[in-house]
Amino acid sequence: MRDGLFQDTQAKLLDPAIWRDLTAQPSWSLHRWGEFQTRTHRHWRHPQTLILKLNQIEIEMIGTHLKSKINRKKAFDDQGQLQAGYIEEAMNARVKLTTEAFDIRRYIERRFEQTPSPQIFVCGDMNDGPGRKFFEREFLFFDLISNLQGDVFSAQRFLNHALFDFEGELRWSTQFNDKLETWSRTLPQAQALPSEPVDSRRFQLLDHILFT
Repeated sequence: MRDGLFQDTQAKLLDPAIWRDLTAQPSWSLHRWGEFQTRTHRHWRHPQTLILKLNQIEIEMIGTHLKSKINRKKAFDDQGQLQAGYIEEAMNARVKLTTEAFDIRRYIERRFEQTPSPQIFVCGDMNDGPGRKFFEREFLFFDLISNLQGDVFSAQRFLNHALFDFEGELRWSTQFNDKLETWSRTLPQAQALPSEPVDSRRFQLLDHILFT
């Protein structure tokens, strides 16, 4: 560590009102998948942004805790078939999560408009992981994290995860038995899935993911 790096240090939390002024959307319209009815949504827990100044360098740490995807519907019937009510509940939760991630991305875009090459880290509990699991493959066709990362055509504004430089088999942060993903691999269409560096039924980069 360089001598004197922390001799001139300041830290403060960004007022959420400033965030909302930048995004111009304290709440936003939301459409459930396939519905025309307009609903509204806002951050379940508003992101907390730490502004850290190290000498002349300003760093923003955006701490997130997006809405939970807890699904209290019964997943399978007595014949082992996935139930429609469970799918609907899961889809509604994922749409809400995605709009929260998109609002974070909107804030990041506004910061790039204000400041050339801002130093931004996004971390916390996003209740999702990169990659497309069953619902993303069969129903949504996108994953939440891609909405947060940005546009690949604007490479300077594109976010990468903290394990970007790690070997593929090391890019996971939690281990558990994903029963739904395990079930989905028994479906005929699962045979066409590409190979993975790790078994995503057991190892996932999930929650508390760091992007920069």
